[in-house]
Amino acid sequence: PQDIVFTVTIPPLSGFLVALSQGLTSEEPPDLDPIQSFTQEDVNEGKVLYLHSNPEVQSDQFTVDITANGVDALEGVVVPLEILPISVPLEVHNITVAEGNTKAISMEVLNIPSTYFSALNVEFVVLQGPEHGILQSTERPEEGNLHTFSWFEVEQQLIQYVHDGSESFADAFTVVANVSEVNQQSQPKTVSIEVIPSNDEAPVVLINRELQMPEGGTAEITRELLRSEDEDT
Repeated sequence: PQDIVFTVTIPPLSGFLVALSQGLTSEEPPDLDPIQSFTQEDVNEGKVLYLHSNPEVQSDQFTVDITANGVDALEGVVVPLEILPISVPLEVHNITVAEGNTKAISMEVLNIPSTYFSALNVEFVVLQGPEHGILQSTERPEEGNLHTFSWFEVEQQLIQYVHDGSESFADAFTVVANVSEVNQQSQPKTVSIEVIPSNDEAPVVLINRELQMPEGGTAEITRELLRSEDEDT
């Protein structure tokens, strides 16, 4: 392994490669020295470390040339690095639904922008459900309003928001993404829902009184004599 050498040609942009070396005595703390090359033996012994220095960047990479005695060099090998956040990353986007209709809760609405976490068993927990509708499984509609659902169901568009048809113009629900395998979860995120109203309510006559007036005369028809109401307007 000591004959296999990795030479860094393009260093990482959001961190540093360092070598771990022990102090002269067991009481001294180990040193971390920046490196431009290392061997396979260093890797096997756990002496090569990557130190992440930019918390806003969730991925990085470096490029190496690999050489060994008597063998042609392997050039331009890219080593990708995925930075795992402290909490599960969760992105949400607001949705629009027509009054009384449904809208699929897809990856465009709830997204886990991490290949590491999305490969695990992510469960969404509803902290606050919608007030003017329900979250429903298309495969299990008999369960009614859901309190939990999975990332797989979101990927397959098996979860939908069902508006109750009321004269409401807005709704919302709040969720967290939980990964029990690694005991991590996201921050609570709220999905806002814009409801587009439809003019489907018939007018209601509230007042219809008889108008009395002299023959051949003129009288004003006022709202005290004739008044109706339309709940949609």
